[in-house]
Amino acid sequence: MKLSELEILIDKYLAGKAAAEEKRLVERWLDDPEDGREALSPDKKAELAQYFRSNILARISAGERLPETPPLRIAHRGKRKRFLRIAAALLFVIISAAIIRRLLPAYQHTSPAYTTITAGSGSVTRYVLPDGSTVSLFPGSSIHIPDHFNLSDRKIKASGRVYFDVVPDEKRAFYVISGALETRVLGTSFEVNTLSGTRPAVVVRTGKVAVSCNGRQLATLQMNKRICVDVSEQVPVARVDSVDAAGICSWWNGPLAFSQTPLPEVLQTLSQWYSIPVTLHHERWASEKITMQIEAGLPAAEAMRLLSGILGCQYRITGQQIIIY
Repeated sequence: MKLSELEILIDKYLAGKAAAEEKRLVERWLDDPEDGREALSPDKKAELAQYFRSNILARISAGERLPETPPLRIAHRGKRKRFLRIAAALLFVIISAAIIRRLLPAYQHTSPAYTTITAGSGSVTRYVLPDGSTVSLFPGSSIHIPDHFNLSDRKIKASGRVYFDVVPDEKRAFYVISGALETRVLGTSFEVNTLSGTRPAVVVRTGKVAVSCNGRQLATLQMNKRICVDVSEQVPVARVDSVDAAGICSWWNGPLAFSQTPLPEVLQTLSQWYSIPVTLHHERWASEKITMQIEAGLPAAEAMRLLSGILGCQYRITGQQIIIY
């Protein structure tokens, strides 16, 4: 049978206008995997699969189902007719399911494979992407790189706090997906920070980036600009301010620096850096702002001694927790 004739016949079959012999031809063709079915277009295969899905659901909703233990013998004619109707419905479901399984592989898409890089506690992890761009990961942070990266596009996922130094490519932009945020660049260095959970931020050290949230563009940022987005609201609220980007991003190749940073943010950063919870026992310190630097490799106890000297507070390290009071 020619492909054009076959598709005309299938259209009649789907519309319910095929004669009995035409139905048998289509069903015989569907039952034969070697009968040229691969010549059909993906759309036609999808249409056939959807047809059989719909019919299965219609039969089920109409109550045509097989009893759990069908009788082996049918004594009365009325019961025999009912059994045959049930058996026919079940046979239709089985055949339709088999047809769907044969048709679906032709247009199903598999999820891309990813390589995941995660930084351990207390140190920065650096990674060079296939396009030559470099990534620095704050302790506990991760990136997910699809296997097709740099083949068709340059798009990766990031969580936590990650610094990017992107190789310019005018033909292919570089995208970072971090939760609801998407950052688009051509060639620049910037930081994406989602440690706070509900207030992700992007800081631009050099160049220019465009930031969007849930598909809606929020702002285009240049050097020494930062955007903080409150995603806890139904409509995300963005705030752009001027910052010392070099100081904020210094952790990737220097000390962990804070400049008039609210204490809760400092404690959250230290918790992530040392992989140990740091909590405030007294709220009177919550409004304090901290300016300090913590050198790479400095133990947690020494960092807390430095912080307590600046703040004038006391602290206690108990097991797997640091308490400030």
